[in-house]
Amino acid sequence: AYLGPYAGELYPGWRWFEKEVAAQRVRRDVRDDEDVPVFYNAAVERDVADPKGYDMLFVDGMVKGSLLTRASHSCEPNAEMRVRVREGSYAVEMVSTCHIARGEEVCWDYNCQTDSEREMKRAICCCGAKRCRVSYLHYAGDDDFASYLRARQHVAATTAALLRASCTSTSRPPPSSSSSITMSDIIRQLSDAGLKLGDASDDTERGVLSGLPEWTLRFAASAVKYIADEKAALRVTLASQALVKAAKARAAAAKDGGAGGGDGSAAAAAAAKAAKAAHLDAESEASGVAAGRLQSLVVTLDKVRHVLSTDAAGGTDPVRGMANEKMVADGVRAAPPPLKALTAAHALTHLNAVMKRALKAAKETLGDRAFKKLEDAAGDGGKASASLKDARRRLRAVAAAAWRLKESESESDDDDDDDAHAAAAATGDLLYLTSITRTFFRPSALTMPFTSPFCQVGSVGGGAGVVHRMRYGATAVYAFLATWHAEYLESAESVVWRRAQGGVCLPIPAAPLEAHGAKGGGGGGGDRTGGAPPQKRRKSSRDGDDDDDEAPPVRGAVGAQPSSFLATQLTRGGGKPWCRVDGWKYVGMDEDAVLGSPVVDAILTGGDSAPGAAALAALTAAKRDALTAHEKTFVVEAFDHDDEVFVPCWNEADVPVVVAPA
Repeated sequence: AYLGPYAGELYPGWRWFEKEVAAQRVRRDVRDDEDVPVFYNAAVERDVADPKGYDMLFVDGMVKGSLLTRASHSCEPNAEMRVRVREGSYAVEMVSTCHIARGEEVCWDYNCQTDSEREMKRAICCCGAKRCRVSYLHYAGDDDFASYLRARQHVAATTAALLRASCTSTSRPPPSSSSSITMSDIIRQLSDAGLKLGDASDDTERGVLSGLPEWTLRFAASAVKYIADEKAALRVTLASQALVKAAKARAAAAKDGGAGGGDGSAAAAAAAKAAKAAHLDAESEASGVAAGRLQSLVVTLDKVRHVLSTDAAGGTDPVRGMANEKMVADGVRAAPPPLKALTAAHALTHLNAVMKRALKAAKETLGDRAFKKLEDAAGDGGKASASLKDARRRLRAVAAAAWRLKESESESDDDDDDDAHAAAAATGDLLYLTSITRTFFRPSALTMPFTSPFCQVGSVGGGAGVVHRMRYGATAVYAFLATWHAEYLESAESVVWRRAQGGVCLPIPAAPLEAHGAKGGGGGGGDRTGGAPPQKRRKSSRDGDDDDDEAPPVRGAVGAQPSSFLATQLTRGGGKPWCRVDGWKYVGMDEDAVLGSPVVDAILTGGDSAPGAAALAALTAAKRDALTAHEKTFVVEAFDHDDEVFVPCWNEADVPVVVAPA
């Protein structure tokens, strides 16, 4: 029976994100959940079968809500929420699922998930039902749900996907074969997942993809593919766990039957029935996770649209401002991608700059004889290289000379020589890793920073509550897409910058020497991170982004760590940021930054099942050769791709484009 509407204030995805972030900050500041406002929220989802495709809005029942927005949770509810469509309009309403006697409380199952065990334990359920789950949150354990996400959708992986999606016809030739993937294919793939364009000419008929630039559609297609892959993998994993559980139940039943001399067939049949039910539960749980991922992607696309719209409107809210609607729409559609791969010429300029800075730091830090060895290894008096092949070779030559300093005789009686040579060896490691990096890229098309209209969180009627305004930086689009599965992440830009350290961008090669020269005053590696650790959404958290991916700092200057330290960092595979070490510094996330690492290379080419492992093997071999071969007979290793840069290709059916210098 129809009980009534679920009413409240209606929010688009981007605005609900701002409200969630405001609540997170209040929660962190007051350090007491009892002082944080409760959200009586519900999501209004447009069905994937709708001609306009899947989309969602949020209803905050705390403000302008109906009586039913205060209905409590029960693990054995007598009502449920439904979305009803009438003449194209959606409404959220509550209906009974059984007879409700006069005076009986109306309650429904909140049906929320969390991957935080602590959050689950704090969400104590007091429904009193016989089959009460104890918590009104479903716990999606890390092993079942979050591990797959962490291994495949870390910042290095999502950055690689965005970089591939950002490639345009100016950086690669158009598809040349009949098997090539076209934009029509991508739109069809997205439509199959429920994300559609709709009718762009009619505001009421637009889909979630309407008006977005093509590179966002290509990135969305990669996210949709991941969602499908994750669903299939979880289905197998959960079903396997169900089979193990059923086998144990059958074994116990057989044992009981044999011990009692009776027939254990009934117990075995019951175990088989339980296994079948567990398979159905596995399918249901995997589908639930996939539905949550699709929600995350839709909210992220709405956030991206908001940033691009505001940027096209000159930094003012296009809804509240006086911006021309057509101008804004055209600006969003034509918005360039947030990442841009470097051409061979620009990569050469970058490598020359790396060499110049490293030699400058060596000259200011090392003794004359030690610096002369590095300068001689560089050759040409330290002048700029004319080709990529030469630039890479010279970086490796200087790296080898830097490694040998630590093994050579002291250049002076200064006790600081060992530390200086250790810093030089650390610089050598980073020079070598830079030399074997094939793809360099930088943030581009930075959007205009702006502050959104205030968002009120807190008391209604009796007090003003807390007012918060969301600030969007120049790299907000990149940060949102790189963390699309954590759509309510607070301080996304600073979090992405921190997680990108090591896997997406290597430490500045000259930094260890510069830090040593400054006697510890120029290092600190990671002090520029800023921001807060990622926060989980309240009640429903499928992000898989716990605080434990923030690596603890390692005390001491670079070179003081054991020989296995760098190997440990490389084998993180982009899944976690490198440890913070005194002497390591990173570029800032702006348009002057040059990013790239062997980890991203491995993800882009798909040839390394453990991104970073191949780079570690190459570095280890190069170091061994440099330290065992005679200095005069040592030959710097060369690779076939030294005169090339790898430009990723969004069209995975085509051969990736390799651009060599003219």
